[in-house]
Amino acid sequence: MAVDNEISLLDLALTVAENLRLLITGPIAAGLITSGISSLLPKTFESGATLNGNDQHEKVATLAASATRMAF
Repeated sequence: MAVDNEISLLDLALTVAENLRLLITGPIAAGLITSGISSLLPKTFESGATLNGNDQHEKVATLAASATRMAF
């Protein structure tokens, strides 16, 4: 006597159909809650930049030299 341990596609479809309401409303509710919480939090922005003066002068000089060569 063989025991059938396979899961049929019909069993999976039945499980999805039984839980369809939860599968749709769950992610929508989570998204709405997350959206509400993020709109209540204060907006914060942070930026940082590091400039190296020596490299900057060399780049400007190179760019200016190439621009003057192109103009003539």
